[in-house]
Amino acid sequence: MKFLFDFGPIILFFVIYKTYGLYPAIYAMIAGTFAQLIYTRWTTGKFENSHLITFGLLVVFGGVTLVLRDPAFVMWKVSVLYVAFALALIGSMWFGKKNTDRTYAWQRIAIASLHMGETYLVLGFRLYRHFHC
Repeated sequence: MKFLFDFGPIILFFVIYKTYGLYPAIYAMIAGTFAQLIYTRWTTGKFENSHLITFGLLVVFGGVTLVLRDPAFVMWKVSVLYVAFALALIGSMWFGKKNTDRTYAWQRIAIASLHMGETYLVLGFRLYRHFHC
């Protein structure tokens, strides 16, 4: 269930993007991520770091996209988010107090997913824009 909850703002973005366009979709995703933050705080009593980082990057890069009307900035958000999470996992080896074998495995997954996820996401978005615009 949490998996679907985390993808809620992304699903909302693509639905609004398909029906109304990019700029309303950015507003919807910011609002959806904010609602996600509030709901998580209300149900668990705390904010999740991943939601806070995602919301902060979305406000910055989405806001710049809306102000400048240049969609490149909102596309940067995904890359910056993956790099931030990968660096956090890799950095936990030196600054964390967790089991190093488990941390090492997560670091390898982070590096692989950083490369594969960004590649597939960018490729998918470019193919979608090529065939639908």
